[in-house]
Amino acid sequence: STQHTFTHRYTNPVLKADGSRLLTYDRGGYSYRIDSSSGLNYSGRTEATLITGAISSRGSYALAVAENRSAGSVIVRSRSNEIILEWLSASDQIVDLAFSDNGSELAVACVGFEENRLVSKVYIFDVSSSTTAETAEQAVLTFENALPLALDYKSDGNIHLICDTFVGVINSSYEASTVSFSNSVYRYYFTSSDTILLTTDVSAVSFTLTSIDRQGNKEDVQIRGGGNDIAVDDRGNIYLLERTSIQRFNSSLELLEEISVDSSIFSIATLNNTLYLLSDSQLARLSDLEASRAAETEG
Repeated sequence: STQHTFTHRYTNPVLKADGSRLLTYDRGGYSYRIDSSSGLNYSGRTEATLITGAISSRGSYALAVAENRSAGSVIVRSRSNEIILEWLSASDQIVDLAFSDNGSELAVACVGFEENRLVSKVYIFDVSSSTTAETAEQAVLTFENALPLALDYKSDGNIHLICDTFVGVINSSYEASTVSFSNSVYRYYFTSSDTILLTTDVSAVSFTLTSIDRQGNKEDVQIRGGGNDIAVDDRGNIYLLERTSIQRFNSSLELLEEISVDSSIFSIATLNNTLYLLSDSQLARLSDLEASRAAETEG
Protein backbone atom coordinates (compact mmCIF):
# COMPACT_ATOMS: atom_id res chain seq x y z
CA SER A 1 0.00 0.00 0.00
CA THR A 2 1.14 3.56 -0.72
CA GLN A 3 1.87 5.45 2.48
CA HIS A 4 2.92 8.82 1.10
CA THR A 5 3.11 10.44 -2.33
CA PHE A 6 3.88 14.00 -3.35
CA THR A 7 3.96 16.08 -6.52
CA HIS A 8 6.76 18.48 -7.36
CA ARG A 9 7.74 21.01 -9.97
CA TYR A 10 11.46 20.29 -9.92
CA THR A 11 13.18 20.53 -13.30
CA ASN A 12 15.99 18.11 -12.41
CA PRO A 13 14.92 16.17 -9.30
CA VAL A 14 17.49 14.07 -7.41
CA LEU A 15 16.63 11.60 -4.63
CA LYS A 16 18.95 10.73 -1.73
CA ALA A 17 17.82 8.32 0.99
CA ASP A 18 19.33 7.03 4.22
CA GLY A 19 17.64 5.60 7.26
CA SER A 20 13.97 6.51 7.31
CA ARG A 21 14.08 9.84 5.49
CA LEU A 22 14.31 10.98 1.88
CA LEU A 23 15.98 14.14 0.58
CA THR A 24 14.69 15.39 -2.77
CA TYR A 25 16.32 18.44 -4.35
CA ASP A 26 16.21 20.28 -7.65
CA ARG A 27 19.72 20.18 -9.07
CA GLY A 28 20.42 23.53 -10.71
CA GLY A 29 17.37 24.96 -8.94
CA TYR A 30 16.63 26.21 -5.43
CA SER A 31 14.05 23.93 -3.84
CA TYR A 32 14.42 20.87 -1.63
CA ARG A 33 12.31 18.79 0.75
CA ILE A 34 12.66 16.09 3.40
CA ASP A 35 10.03 13.32 3.49
CA SER A 36 9.38 10.17 5.50
CA SER A 37 6.67 7.53 5.35
CA SER A 38 4.52 9.78 7.55
CA GLY A 39 4.66 12.63 5.04
CA LEU A 40 6.50 15.89 4.47
CA ASN A 41 8.95 16.73 7.27
CA TYR A 42 10.39 19.95 5.87
CA SER A 43 10.65 21.94 2.64
CA GLY A 44 12.91 24.85 1.88
CA ARG A 45 14.66 26.99 -0.69
CA THR A 46 18.30 27.92 -0.98
CA GLU A 47 19.56 31.40 -1.90
CA ALA A 48 21.87 29.97 -4.58
CA THR A 49 21.52 27.11 -7.07
CA LEU A 50 21.87 23.58 -5.73
CA ILE A 51 24.86 21.48 -6.82
CA THR A 52 24.39 18.30 -4.82
CA GLY A 53 23.10 16.99 -1.49
CA ALA A 54 23.25 14.09 0.97
CA ILE A 55 21.25 12.82 3.95
CA SER A 56 22.56 10.79 6.90
CA SER A 57 21.21 7.89 8.93
CA ARG A 58 20.71 10.24 11.90
CA GLY A 59 18.50 12.54 9.81
CA SER A 60 20.97 15.38 9.33
CA TYR A 61 21.44 16.56 5.76
CA ALA A 62 23.91 18.57 3.69
CA LEU A 63 23.38 20.78 0.65
CA ALA A 64 26.06 22.24 -1.62
CA VAL A 65 25.23 25.40 -3.55
CA ALA A 66 26.97 27.63 -6.09
CA GLU A 67 28.11 31.04 -4.84
CA ASN A 68 28.70 34.32 -6.70
CA ARG A 69 31.82 35.29 -4.77
CA SER A 70 33.35 31.85 -4.27
CA ALA A 71 33.37 28.40 -5.83
CA GLY A 72 30.54 27.13 -3.62
CA SER A 73 29.43 26.39 -0.09
CA VAL A 74 28.08 23.52 2.02
CA ILE A 75 25.55 23.81 4.81
CA VAL A 76 24.78 20.90 7.15
CA ARG A 77 21.55 20.88 9.14
CA SER A 78 20.37 18.60 11.91
CA ARG A 79 17.21 16.49 11.83
CA SER A 80 15.41 19.47 13.40
CA ASN A 81 16.93 21.84 10.77
CA GLU A 82 19.38 23.56 13.08
CA ILE A 83 22.65 24.55 11.42
CA ILE A 84 25.53 22.21 12.31
CA LEU A 85 28.15 23.44 9.84
CA GLU A 86 28.64 26.13 7.22
CA TRP A 87 31.68 25.82 4.95
CA LEU A 88 32.77 28.04 2.09
CA SER A 89 35.03 26.76 -0.71
CA ALA A 90 37.09 29.66 -1.97
CA SER A 91 38.33 28.21 -5.27
CA ASP A 92 37.60 24.45 -5.46
CA GLN A 93 34.40 23.39 -7.28
CA ILE A 94 32.23 21.08 -5.18
CA VAL A 95 31.42 17.78 -6.91
CA ASP A 96 29.89 15.40 -4.35
CA LEU A 97 29.01 14.91 -0.67
CA ALA A 98 28.84 11.78 1.48
CA PHE A 99 28.02 11.06 5.14
CA SER A 100 29.65 8.28 7.14
CA ASP A 101 27.38 5.38 8.10
CA ASN A 102 26.66 6.80 11.55
CA GLY A 103 26.29 10.36 10.25
CA SER A 104 29.11 11.79 12.37
CA GLU A 105 31.39 12.68 9.43
CA LEU A 106 30.83 14.46 6.13
CA ALA A 107 33.22 14.16 3.20
CA VAL A 108 33.21 16.80 0.44
CA ALA A 109 34.81 16.06 -2.95
CA CYS A 110 36.12 19.07 -4.87
CA VAL A 111 38.15 19.82 -7.97
CA GLY A 112 40.44 22.75 -8.66
CA PHE A 113 43.78 23.84 -10.08
CA GLU A 114 47.09 24.27 -8.32
CA GLU A 115 50.08 25.53 -10.31
CA ASN A 116 48.14 24.79 -13.52
CA ARG A 117 47.57 21.18 -12.51
CA LEU A 118 44.18 19.56 -12.05
CA VAL A 119 43.75 18.54 -8.41
CA SER A 120 41.01 16.60 -6.62
CA LYS A 121 40.50 17.16 -2.90
CA VAL A 122 38.45 15.47 -0.21
CA TYR A 123 37.62 17.59 2.83
CA ILE A 124 36.50 15.62 5.90
CA PHE A 125 34.44 17.28 8.63
CA ASP A 126 33.19 16.20 12.05
CA VAL A 127 29.46 16.98 11.94
CA SER A 128 28.44 15.17 15.12
CA SER A 129 27.66 18.52 16.77
CA SER A 130 27.39 22.19 15.85
CA THR A 131 30.77 23.89 15.44
CA THR A 132 32.83 26.16 13.18
CA ALA A 133 34.32 24.92 9.92
CA GLU A 134 37.84 25.39 11.27
CA THR A 135 37.12 23.20 14.30
CA ALA A 136 35.12 20.62 12.34
CA GLU A 137 37.74 20.04 9.64
CA GLN A 138 39.51 16.74 10.33
CA ALA A 139 41.62 16.31 7.21
CA VAL A 140 42.14 17.38 3.60
CA LEU A 141 43.37 14.73 1.15
CA THR A 142 44.78 15.76 -2.24
CA PHE A 143 44.93 13.66 -5.43
CA GLU A 144 46.88 15.21 -8.30
CA ASN A 145 45.96 15.05 -11.98
CA ALA A 146 42.54 13.67 -11.21
CA LEU A 147 38.96 14.59 -12.04
CA PRO A 148 36.56 13.48 -9.25
CA LEU A 149 33.25 11.84 -10.17
CA ALA A 150 31.65 10.47 -6.99
CA LEU A 151 32.28 9.86 -3.29
CA ASP A 152 31.16 7.14 -0.86
CA TYR A 153 31.72 5.98 2.74
CA LYS A 154 32.07 2.24 3.35
CA SER A 155 30.74 0.49 6.46
CA ASP A 156 34.20 0.40 8.08
CA GLY A 157 34.67 4.17 7.73
CA ASN A 158 36.93 4.07 4.67
CA ILE A 159 36.11 6.51 1.88
CA HIS A 160 36.18 5.75 -1.85
CA LEU A 161 36.60 8.62 -4.32
CA ILE A 162 36.01 7.65 -7.96
CA CYS A 163 38.20 9.73 -10.26
CA ASP A 164 38.68 9.51 -14.01
CA THR A 165 41.65 7.11 -13.87
CA PHE A 166 41.66 5.68 -10.35
CA VAL A 167 39.72 5.18 -7.13
CA GLY A 168 41.16 7.02 -4.15
CA VAL A 169 40.90 5.06 -0.89
CA ILE A 170 41.04 7.00 2.39
CA ASN A 171 41.25 4.95 5.59
CA SER A 172 39.93 5.91 9.03
CA SER A 173 43.34 7.38 9.90
CA TYR A 174 42.97 9.72 6.90
CA GLU A 175 45.74 8.03 4.93
CA ALA A 176 45.22 7.89 1.17
CA SER A 177 46.10 5.39 -1.52
CA THR A 178 44.96 4.92 -5.11
CA VAL A 179 43.71 1.97 -7.17
CA SER A 180 44.21 2.54 -10.89
CA PHE A 181 41.99 1.27 -13.68
CA SER A 182 42.27 1.49 -17.44
CA ASN A 183 39.82 3.08 -19.86
CA SER A 184 36.94 5.42 -18.96
CA VAL A 185 34.23 5.04 -16.34
CA TYR A 186 30.95 4.13 -18.06
CA ARG A 187 28.88 3.14 -15.00
CA TYR A 188 29.56 2.84 -11.27
CA TYR A 189 27.77 1.42 -8.24
CA PHE A 190 28.51 1.78 -4.53
CA THR A 191 27.74 -0.88 -1.92
CA SER A 192 28.52 -0.73 1.81
CA SER A 193 31.69 -2.73 1.17
CA ASP A 194 32.68 -2.35 -2.49
CA THR A 195 32.86 0.02 -5.42
CA ILE A 196 31.80 -1.55 -8.72
CA LEU A 197 32.98 0.01 -11.98
CA LEU A 198 32.16 -0.67 -15.60
CA THR A 199 34.84 0.88 -17.78
CA THR A 200 35.18 1.06 -21.54
CA ASP A 201 37.70 2.09 -24.19
CA VAL A 202 37.18 5.17 -26.37
CA SER A 203 35.39 3.22 -29.09
CA ALA A 204 33.07 1.49 -26.55
CA VAL A 205 34.13 -1.89 -27.90
CA SER A 206 36.00 -3.33 -24.90
CA PHE A 207 34.34 -3.32 -21.44
CA THR A 208 35.81 -4.25 -18.06
CA LEU A 209 33.88 -4.97 -14.86
CA THR A 210 35.94 -4.02 -11.79
CA SER A 211 35.27 -4.57 -8.08
CA ILE A 212 37.29 -2.68 -5.44
CA ASP A 213 36.79 -3.63 -1.78
CA ARG A 214 36.98 -1.39 1.31
CA GLN A 215 40.78 -1.67 1.60
CA GLY A 216 41.38 -1.12 -2.12
CA ASN A 217 41.89 -4.71 -3.30
CA LYS A 218 40.87 -4.96 -6.95
CA GLU A 219 39.41 -7.69 -9.14
CA ASP A 220 38.31 -7.28 -12.73
CA VAL A 221 36.99 -9.28 -15.66
CA GLN A 222 36.61 -8.53 -19.36
CA ILE A 223 33.00 -8.30 -20.54
CA ARG A 224 31.94 -9.30 -24.00
CA GLY A 225 29.48 -6.84 -25.44
CA GLY A 226 28.48 -3.69 -23.62
CA GLY A 227 26.73 -2.75 -20.44
CA ASN A 228 23.77 -0.42 -20.04
CA ASP A 229 23.35 -0.55 -16.26
CA ILE A 230 24.64 -2.18 -13.05
CA ALA A 231 22.87 -3.31 -9.89
CA VAL A 232 24.07 -5.23 -6.81
CA ASP A 233 21.89 -7.10 -4.31
CA ASP A 234 22.47 -7.69 -0.59
CA ARG A 235 23.99 -11.11 -1.27
CA GLY A 236 26.73 -9.56 -3.37
CA ASN A 237 25.34 -10.63 -6.75
CA ILE A 238 26.31 -8.16 -9.47
CA TYR A 239 23.84 -7.72 -12.32
CA LEU A 240 25.00 -6.27 -15.64
CA LEU A 241 22.32 -5.22 -18.12
CA GLU A 242 23.25 -5.68 -21.76
CA ARG A 243 21.08 -5.04 -24.82
CA THR A 244 19.03 -8.26 -24.66
CA SER A 245 20.35 -10.02 -21.56
CA ILE A 246 21.39 -9.66 -17.94
CA GLN A 247 24.61 -11.27 -16.75
CA ARG A 248 24.77 -12.22 -13.06
CA PHE A 249 28.19 -12.37 -11.36
CA ASN A 250 29.10 -13.26 -7.80
CA SER A 251 31.22 -10.95 -5.64
CA SER A 252 34.37 -12.59 -7.06
CA LEU A 253 33.24 -11.57 -10.58
CA GLU A 254 32.55 -15.15 -11.66
CA LEU A 255 29.76 -15.33 -14.24
CA LEU A 256 26.90 -17.37 -12.76
CA GLU A 257 24.20 -17.06 -15.38
CA GLU A 258 22.93 -15.09 -18.35
CA ILE A 259 19.23 -14.19 -18.48
CA SER A 260 17.48 -13.17 -21.68
CA VAL A 261 15.43 -9.96 -21.43
CA ASP A 262 13.55 -7.75 -23.85
CA SER A 263 15.57 -5.03 -25.60
CA SER A 264 13.18 -2.38 -24.21
CA ILE A 265 14.71 -2.78 -20.72
CA PHE A 266 16.98 0.21 -20.10
CA SER A 267 17.54 0.24 -16.32
CA ILE A 268 17.77 -2.24 -13.43
CA ALA A 269 17.67 -1.93 -9.62
CA THR A 270 17.58 -4.21 -6.59
CA LEU A 271 15.41 -4.07 -3.47
CA ASN A 272 15.40 -6.76 -0.75
CA ASN A 273 17.39 -9.07 -3.05
CA THR A 274 14.77 -8.76 -5.79
CA LEU A 275 15.86 -7.49 -9.20
CA TYR A 276 13.59 -4.92 -10.87
CA LEU A 277 13.64 -4.12 -14.59
CA LEU A 278 12.50 -0.80 -16.01
CA SER A 279 11.32 -0.31 -19.59
CA ASP A 280 9.44 2.49 -21.33
CA SER A 281 6.12 0.88 -20.45
CA GLN A 282 6.57 -0.97 -17.15
CA LEU A 283 8.52 -1.70 -13.98
CA ALA A 284 8.57 -5.43 -13.26
CA ARG A 285 10.33 -7.93 -11.04
CA LEU A 286 12.58 -10.36 -12.87
CA SER A 287 10.91 -13.28 -11.08
CA ASP A 288 7.51 -12.18 -12.42
CA LEU A 289 8.81 -11.93 -15.99
CA GLU A 290 10.45 -15.37 -15.76
CA ALA A 291 7.23 -16.87 -14.39
CA SER A 292 5.25 -15.27 -17.22
CA ARG A 293 7.63 -16.64 -19.84
CA ALA A 294 7.48 -20.11 -18.29
CA ALA A 295 3.69 -20.04 -18.41
CA GLU A 296 3.74 -18.99 -22.06
CA THR A 297 6.16 -21.81 -22.86
CA GLU A 298 3.99 -24.37 -21.11
CA GLY A 299 0.92 -23.05 -22.87
